[in-house]
Order: sequence, then C-alpha cells, then structure tokens
Amino acid sequence: MPLRGPLRVESIPYPADPAALFAPLAEQPWAIWLDSGHPAGGGGRYDILSADPLAWLLSDGQGTAVGGRDGDERHSSVDPLLL
Repeated sequence: MPLRGPLRVESIPYPADPAALFAPLAEQPWAIWLDSGHPAGGGGRYDILSADPLAWLLSDGQGTAVGGRDGDERHSSVDPLLL
C-alpha cells in the first residue's frame, strides 16, 4: 500500500501540561500519545503524538491485518516487523 501525503514532524517546546497538546488529537482515528513521563519521571525527554495514520498494522499473534485510509484491508502471516 503506497503512502500518500506529506509526513509532518514538528518540534515544539515541552509544555508544563503535555496532555493539553494531545487533547485536540484524542478523538481522531488511531490517536496515540507515547508519554515519556517528563518531567515527573526525570528520565523522559520526548513524547510522541500521532493520529489519523495513512496506514496501520494490527497484529494478534495469529496474523496481521494491514489497512489504510482508503478502507482497503488485507491479512498477512508475514512477521509484522517485516511488514
């Protein structure tokens, strides 16, 4: 499945309340926030926010579903890390 559209990566200052940055994305399809725990955790440095991906993988140990925005979905028995 070819990827379409530009990738957007944005670096911004770390806010006092990182949850406020995720709030506008929270209702989007496949929204995810990988929280580093900064500043409370001490070791965290970066958070990753993402939503509405061009493509996705969903693996359950028996196989992997591969889909995208176009609604096309296929199933594969290939190792998901290779997909």
